[in-house]
Amino acid sequence: MLTYGQRFTKAGIPWGTERFVYPDQPLAEAGKLANAVDAGAQFAVVNAEEQVGWRGAYPMRILLDELYRRHPNLQVYASIDSRGDRNWRPFQRELLQRSDAALPMIYPLAFRPSAPNGFISRAFADSLDNKAFFGRPIYPSIQTYAGIGADAVRQQIAEVHRRGLPGYNVYTLGHATSPEWAAVEKDAEFWLPAGPSPEAVIKLMRAHAGLAAHLLEFKPNSLQDVVNLAAAWFDTWPTVERE
Repeated sequence: MLTYGQRFTKAGIPWGTERFVYPDQPLAEAGKLANAVDAGAQFAVVNAEEQVGWRGAYPMRILLDELYRRHPNLQVYASIDSRGDRNWRPFQRELLQRSDAALPMIYPLAFRPSAPNGFISRAFADSLDNKAFFGRPIYPSIQTYAGIGADAVRQQIAEVHRRGLPGYNVYTLGHATSPEWAAVEKDAEFWLPAGPSPEAVIKLMRAHAGLAAHLLEFKPNSLQDVVNLAAAWFDTWPTVERE
């Protein structure tokens, strides 16, 4: 059976690799990311979270040195939790300064489970305001899991637009409810270029929830791009979680 990456490659659709990386095995983590690029991934997301032991810059430097040694021109995205003073930790600074974009995690309900008034805007402020992203474009990962609700998804998307950010990631494909995905689908009209019929695009997107996130990420240039993406995604979804 073809892997999901091979199927996307066969369909002519760019795809990337992501790893939750551990500081005690930086060379192994770099190797796994680089191997995925060898297999066709066009970008890599380094997901570095403090709770697994990331502190100093040295392990991250080793990881990135090895990754760029094997793929000098690779686009690398930094997936980080930038709340509090985490943004100033040496490992985050090393990763951000050597990455092409920042993907700060903004999960309002996870940050404030009681969902107090203003918890959406406060989550964005916690993660973005007065932070050092070293000039990198910011694509926040917004929350579509844990039953956050469609209204909260819409509010997160509205905050992305209010702040003038160039885009966002949707986390996660497997846990969003249908109403939550409908909010993402509706917003995808904003990111699509002029030309394709919005009705036709939305009809395709509703055929499978995962399409929404990929539309935002890859910014298709035509309706045919969407058709190709849908065909590949339908075929590959059962393999994604296993790999």
